Amino acid sequence: MNSKTRSGGANSVSGTDEGSVENMIKSLVKKVDTLVTKDNLKSLETKFDTGIQRIATSVESLKSEVREVKDMSNELQKSLEFERNRVDKALEEISKKNAELEEKLILLEKHDRKYNILIYGCIQFLRRTIRT
Repeated sequence: MNSKTRSGGANSVSGTDEGSVENMIKSLVKKVDTLVTKDNLKSLETKFDTGIQRIATSVESLKSEVREVKDMSNELQKSLEFERNRVDKALEEISKKNAELEEKLILLEKHDRKYNILIYGCIQFLRRTIRT
């Protein structure tokens, strides 16, 4: 008797569970039907369209900004290349002038040495008078 009560109780519980789930689904569908009317759909559609339009304008403005940045980057690249060439030319000129100055320095040192000959072995006389 005990086993019959348990099995009968289990059947009745599972039947109510199925019925309650079915009722819940039906009530949810009715709520969705009442919430989603034609007016709501149109308002959602217009909101969606305006959102899409805002996104499209944002994308277009982003594209134009990217183009501007690319143009600025190209201009900077050209400017840097010009300045680099100018610095390279100045460096070449400075190197040439440095080489010329080193050559002049060597010639001056050579000339200076030529006229500063030291003569060893000559006795120097003192011009002092020795008093006794």
